[in-house]
Amino acid sequence: MFFDWASLRIDTRGRASGEVKTLCPACSANRKHKHDRCLSVNVSEGVYNCHNCGWSGSADRTDRPKIYFNVWQKPAKTYVKPKYTPQESAQPADKLLAWFASRGIPADIVQRHKIERREVWMPQTNKDEPAICFPYFRDGGIVNVKYRDAAKNFRLEKDAELCLYGLDDIRGHKAIIVTEGEIDKLSCEVAGFSNTVSVPNGAKTNLDCLANDEELLADVERVILAGDGDAAGEPLIQALIARFGRDRCWRVEWPEGCKDANDVLVKHGAEALASCIESARPIPIEGVFEVEDVRNEVEYLYEHGRPTGVDPGWKNVFEFYRPRLGDWTVALSIPGAGKTSFLAALMVNLAWLHDWRFAVFPAENLPAAEYVSMLLELYAGKPFNEGPTPRMTPRERDEAMEWVHDHFIVFDPGEDECDLDRILSIARAYCLRRGINGLVIDPWNELDHKQPVGQTQTQYIGASLRKIRRFSKAHSCHTWVVVHPTKLQKDKEGQYPVPTLYDADGSAHWRNKCDNGIVLYRHYNDDLKPLEVYFQKIRWRWCGKIGRADLYFDQVSGRYSPEKGVWELPERLGRAEMGKEAEA
Repeated sequence: MFFDWASLRIDTRGRASGEVKTLCPACSANRKHKHDRCLSVNVSEGVYNCHNCGWSGSADRTDRPKIYFNVWQKPAKTYVKPKYTPQESAQPADKLLAWFASRGIPADIVQRHKIERREVWMPQTNKDEPAICFPYFRDGGIVNVKYRDAAKNFRLEKDAELCLYGLDDIRGHKAIIVTEGEIDKLSCEVAGFSNTVSVPNGAKTNLDCLANDEELLADVERVILAGDGDAAGEPLIQALIARFGRDRCWRVEWPEGCKDANDVLVKHGAEALASCIESARPIPIEGVFEVEDVRNEVEYLYEHGRPTGVDPGWKNVFEFYRPRLGDWTVALSIPGAGKTSFLAALMVNLAWLHDWRFAVFPAENLPAAEYVSMLLELYAGKPFNEGPTPRMTPRERDEAMEWVHDHFIVFDPGEDECDLDRILSIARAYCLRRGINGLVIDPWNELDHKQPVGQTQTQYIGASLRKIRRFSKAHSCHTWVVVHPTKLQKDKEGQYPVPTLYDADGSAHWRNKCDNGIVLYRHYNDDLKPLEVYFQKIRWRWCGKIGRADLYFDQVSGRYSPEKGVWELPERLGRAEMGKEAEA
């Protein structure tokens, strides 16, 4: 059988059979220990598994995604049901109950959740260890089990579905509590809050498991975040806020000397823990708040630095513009100047470098299949259509389709629902479902603008931009809005002048309210000249500065580059140091 390692970007290090450890294309480039060979490959059987990020599968082409009538269909993921049956008749061991009692958790709660102690194999020690077993239930059935040994090593069932621990306990509740671990979930239950769940992977910020219960979570009106109050727990809190939205989230503050719910239960008792939960404060969006409301965030910024935005993938652009989650950018250009291709190339760079995910409304570039074909060219670096330059092969097309599927949602609400509220509603749904990091509205004038009677255009645009800003901040999502300028007058040579943000059609609010403002300018009478990118507004000085960068365009791949003839995707290694240079 032919195993296609090349399309998976897996280096089998010259081996034709047996097992080999190698770098993982999915996570190695972004790891602190970039040279750790975390991917195990069975070259003979054609299967692979990453022990760091969990990426696994088969190199058999018959097991890969396929194209059907230009609509890509990714095979539905199948999960393995754990071969685990709770001991219904047996009582939990006295030693187990004693340990939970030392953590303030009584026997009836241990029994209700069918927690047991068993000898199980632990990969960290490579042998059987006595471990606490936490079954994960959905609709009364076990979908996964987490094992914890005495050294606090953890593991979940291989290839089983990930879901929230305690999922069945939140059904029918409009308010839920989310903790970082199973012990903290049980602690909240002791304090009288059974409507509590825990994330399955501790402080890890990959929350794609939420998509498996999207309908249940979409109905929740209030999410109380009761995660760990330390530096390691802060990224998880922020990831949960991005998924659920700041407008739905409240945050629990722990007393001095306590870092989580179980700490409070053990040191201060159930009433103190209940008081902490009942005193949870809403995550501030806008308005007046005291410094104490953001103490945790300020301390985290002090320890880790202000968020300086991310590398956009072009070395000459990095100095001026680094998009940041929670902000929004207006992109202005004369029609035909290349705004759509520039934004598509920027999105592919961000997805490639930082694993960002995007929801895109390309109103002037539908149907979606044609817009996707442009993204495929950017990823593959080869043309989609036949022509003088060799086009991408079916294998390269399939690989590109899989990557684009994982990073882009292209949508068209239809003529009757093409207004801003509908666009933002779709984006909110995908924040929870796919954890999108970016939203692109291209262009603004293609939306159905339902301007209320008696409201001026300036007032309407101002109100709309406030909605965009609130959405971006609520979900830690960067939003790009493409706008056209008002009619410009050509000069004596027949050239349009470089527009400014104040030339944006409709209102000066486009300049005043945006976090970042970009103007794209193209010389229509000379295609050999580069695209001129003017950064006319950068709100936060630690995210860039005003200036200009020139980018050359490749007609074959659709890519942009600071240098002619260099059309490769940006290098993924060594980018972190660039942020430090920009900060200095």
